[in-house]
Amino acid sequence: MRCSDCGSDVLAESKFCPQCGTAVYEGAEPVTTTPAPEKASLKSVAGRTALAALTIPFVMILAFIFIIILGFFVFQFQLN
Repeated sequence: MRCSDCGSDVLAESKFCPQCGTAVYEGAEPVTTTPAPEKASLKSVAGRTALAALTIPFVMILAFIFIIILGFFVFQFQLN
């Protein structure tokens, strides 16, 4: 069914619209659903997730090493 006030989809057994709270009447028009479009395959999503899981720690380690080296040189120049 569709809400008579806002037009959003409402389940047949619902008494109120989940979006606007308007009371739903028995004679409302039924809702026809369409199948959801295909999503990306799990293999491609998992591959990107694995790459991100490896890339983020690697970049963080490199940044940490850079900060340590930079701090060492700054400390050395302050001593002179």
